[in-house]
Amino acid sequence: MSRARASLQVPILALRGAVFEWRLIACYVFGLVAVLVPVMLTAGLRFGVINGLVEKLSEDPRNLEIVVAGNYQLTPEWFSKIGESGLIGFLVPTTRSLSATVNLVTLGAERRMASAVQLIPTGPGDPLLGQDEPPAATDEIVLSASVAEDLGVRKGDEIGLLVTRRLNGKNELKQLSMKVVAIAPVGLVQQDSAFVVPGLLVATEDFRDGTVQELAAVAGTATAGRDFASARIFARTIDDVAPLAELVGRTGLSVRTRSQDIAAVKLLDRSLGIAFAIIATVGGSGYLLSVVASQWANLERRRRDLSILRLIGITKIGVLMLPVIEAVMIAGFGFGISTLLFFAGSRILNWAFASSLLAEGVVCQLGLVEIAAIGATTIIVAAIAAVIGGFNVVRIEPGESLRTL
Repeated sequence: MSRARASLQVPILALRGAVFEWRLIACYVFGLVAVLVPVMLTAGLRFGVINGLVEKLSEDPRNLEIVVAGNYQLTPEWFSKIGESGLIGFLVPTTRSLSATVNLVTLGAERRMASAVQLIPTGPGDPLLGQDEPPAATDEIVLSASVAEDLGVRKGDEIGLLVTRRLNGKNELKQLSMKVVAIAPVGLVQQDSAFVVPGLLVATEDFRDGTVQELAAVAGTATAGRDFASARIFARTIDDVAPLAELVGRTGLSVRTRSQDIAAVKLLDRSLGIAFAIIATVGGSGYLLSVVASQWANLERRRRDLSILRLIGITKIGVLMLPVIEAVMIAGFGFGISTLLFFAGSRILNWAFASSLLAEGVVCQLGLVEIAAIGATTIIVAAIAAVIGGFNVVRIEPGESLRTL
């Protein structure tokens, strides 16, 4: 038999050998399953719990907000610096809180009023507005759910915006007609508030400061080129909150964030990551050593048979491929069974924790990419272990089988 033709028989011989010694192969497979299932469940818990918590944090845009405490003098250069940081998800200037407090009234026969409503500057991409479009003009307004309920209005209604001031010993009152273009999502805004374009806040502040006589006359005032007392700042992602808060803090501003909730999730991520690394390292090392030892013992036990294979023309590499192919088959079967058991175990865990704070999601899950990565790693490690354990086979000479006759 030619060497090339003999080498082509190696996969068939490996398969027949595995069938003949199926009991031993089954033991190896179940040994691998005992290692892989805990590793996959631990990885599933890490990805499931962390992804669930991060998703819940990201769903609430208030977790992305950097709240500026107090009033400052923020220049256009300050806004440019913060806006160009690459960490910003939403940034808009705002005026002093006292000058942004107004009263809202209905315009019908039954007059209803919402007092001390806080005007909030907004714009495209405002996280607190969800899917709602922000006001596009100075006569448009988005109401918080509580204000809309107090006034008894809905989208499309007209309301009045009342701004008062005391100038030269006289109390003055101005009213603007506003169109309700949306109602803000319930729960995202805790206080009675209304979202308007920044230019309206500038007009309100200038009117109260006495720099203009008529509120309507400055409704279109440009906001560029002037300083502002504060800003609404939202990070781009959960991971950007801490560095963005640090960046803003370095400019001399006092800020508040929900960093404790984010830090708790990251701490849990690190803890689960360490647990996964320990289990994977210990289990993987044990499996690697067991494959090396078992292949070494098998080759010693089958030394005469391997010598005969060398005698009929199979090369050293061909003989070495026998334990490698066998190990890959064991890894494939073990990974397949482990995957099925993982899905069963993850369903049990998700059912058991259905009443937890992650009830809306899952606590144990792995994506196709993660499962494929675990499978590929398992097969590669098994093949390497088989090569190490079977390396002694290259020293087997064809004449050994003749000497044992």
